[in-house]
Amino acid sequence: MRPAAERLYRVVKAKYEQNRNAREKLIKTDAREIIYDTSGNHDNLLGRCRCKACRDKEYKNLYGKALMCVRSEFQEQDGKT
Repeated sequence: MRPAAERLYRVVKAKYEQNRNAREKLIKTDAREIIYDTSGNHDNLLGRCRCKACRDKEYKNLYGKALMCVRSEFQEQDGKT
């Protein structure tokens, strides 16, 4: 994992470890893909912008990927996978 992505992952994990309600909501997304909508911000690194200018551009969705990693860990901890 790249350093910036690792930092983002640690921040996301800390947030959801501290907020039980948010953690439960994240876990309930099951195995669905999470795409962070950045429409209006034109940020195809953290998520995906769907405006006319950006919708055909490549996107990385780093925040969505971090959420999915954290969700997977929580599901394993809770015995749901």
